[in-house]
Amino acid sequence: MEGTKENIFDRLNAARTLMAEVDELPTVPPVVLRLAGRLDDPEVSIDDISDLLLQDQVLTTRVLRLVNSSFYCPLKHLDGLREAIIYLGLDHLKEVVFTCAVVDLFKTRKEGFSRSVIWAHALGVARVAKIIAERLGYPDPFNAYLAGLLHDVGAVFLNFFRGKDFLSSIYLAETENIPLHESELRLLGASHCEIGYILGCRWHLHESITDAILYHHNLDTAPPEHAAGVALVSLADWFCTRHKLGYEGKDDSGNIREGWEAHQAWEVLRERVAAPCEPGPVLDELNGIVAELRTAILEGLYMV
Repeated sequence: MEGTKENIFDRLNAARTLMAEVDELPTVPPVVLRLAGRLDDPEVSIDDISDLLLQDQVLTTRVLRLVNSSFYCPLKHLDGLREAIIYLGLDHLKEVVFTCAVVDLFKTRKEGFSRSVIWAHALGVARVAKIIAERLGYPDPFNAYLAGLLHDVGAVFLNFFRGKDFLSSIYLAETENIPLHESELRLLGASHCEIGYILGCRWHLHESITDAILYHHNLDTAPPEHAAGVALVSLADWFCTRHKLGYEGKDDSGNIREGWEAHQAWEVLRERVAAPCEPGPVLDELNGIVAELRTAILEGLYMV
């Protein structure tokens, strides 16, 4: 859903009104936010992080599974948490912790919604956004990763909120002229981008992450100070969709190289990133690891 700053503002208001009516919104576990804060402290020790992580045994188990997966390819199986933290390093640990924590946000029992599809796509966009960020010298690859991981989290909320009953209401409104409930009309006034933005703000995520969630389909309206991060997620989303990383049913017709090189994100990145922004070499690298990415994503569906 594209638009101007004005109609994005209108959709944000619609999303806020809608979400104010929901009693329980999804949350990020408090231990994850505490871990993120501690990991930003240059004086933090491995023992401090290990003790904090062990307060959540489910999260600890997931972290060990993920570290031992093809996502991180250890040379040997890592049994202990301290050993896993040393192997990863504290920068990568924050990435792993958030990945293991937010998977619960993608779980739903509503009919007609495939958690595995959107989770696989989220993992793919996160990995690709981080790779592009590292190649272009973007100063915070972790924020690019997390923004990619959460860029469609609003779609999870929408599908959970509306479910089969909402879809039936839309069908009856269109075919039998039965009026929609006021909350259903409000829902139609907001896209998954606005919903995800509000969730990210409630979780106190960095503005570069929430802006990437909100504007990754609307690069023209992204705030200049966060435009590069938005562009990274937009590029990663485009690449993963064309290569069917997650959204297996998407149409990937057309010349991928032409579309990649013509993507508006490159214009933004050339203005905002100091390093040379040549799309060809980055695409060649990503094309070369598509099979590896697909394997890691498939494993990621079952590891947490």
